[in-house]
Amino acid sequence: MRPLGDPPVEAALRATVSALDLAAADRFDQELCAARQEAERTDSSAPLRLFVHRWRTYIAGAGYPAARGARPSG
Repeated sequence: MRPLGDPPVEAALRATVSALDLAAADRFDQELCAARQEAERTDSSAPLRLFVHRWRTYIAGAGYPAARGARPSG
């Protein structure tokens, strides 16, 4: 079986989500576990790609500057 997911990306997303909202970090962990299980069950990376997309969207919507590629003003 080929490896699924991208642990460094998942870790970076989790760190960012945790900085924004600890309650959301719990949901992140639960959804990551579910996405991994679905990816393994279907032998597809699609559930993990969707998971990453969903949480990048969450971070961008929360106004986290790094997600928007914000530059320092001045």
